[in-house]
Amino acid sequence: MEPAALYQRAQKLSRTGHHVEAAAAARELLAQTPDGPIARDARILICSSGAADPKALVPLAKSKVVRQDPSSIDDAEKKTSTRPLKIAGRPPRYTSRARRAGYEGKIIAEALIDTDGCVRNIKLLQGGRQDMEKLFQEALQTWVFQPATRGGRPVTVYYSLTVDFGIDRD
Repeated sequence: MEPAALYQRAQKLSRTGHHVEAAAAARELLAQTPDGPIARDARILICSSGAADPKALVPLAKSKVVRQDPSSIDDAEKKTSTRPLKIAGRPPRYTSRARRAGYEGKIIAEALIDTDGCVRNIKLLQGGRQDMEKLFQEALQTWVFQPATRGGRPVTVYYSLTVDFGIDRD
C-alpha cells in the first residue's frame, strides 16, 4: 500500500477508536518510510494511539532498554548512534498561581523513550511546586521523539528531560 494511503488508513482507524490497529498501520508505514514528515506524523499517531489505549504501545519486555553510556559503544557504532530528538508535543503550561507567586525553577524527569518515540514511565527526579510538576508530567505525555538509535537501529532508552520555568520580565 502507498505511504499516503496507509497513513490515511491509520488515521481512520485511530478516529474510530481502533487504536491498536492504527498503531500497527503506522508502524507498517514507518517500515516503508522511516524518515521525513510522514514518518513524523506516523510516530505522533502511534504515541497518541498508545495514550488512548496502552495496548497500542510496544511491550517494553520485547524491547531491550539501553542506557546511553558512551563508553559502551565502539567507534563504528558511535557513527550510527543517535540520541532521541523531540519532534512534537506541547510545552508545559505555567499556572496562574505560580506566575502570581513569581515561581521560577527547574523540573527534571527521567523517562523511557521507546522505539516508536513515545514517552513512557515518567519519574520525577527534581521537582518544584506540586501544581507545576503535574502540568510538566501531563505535557511530557504529549511529547513524541525520533527514537534513539544504536548501530542505526531504534532502541528504547532512559532519557533525562528538563524544563526551566521563569517569568518574562519584559
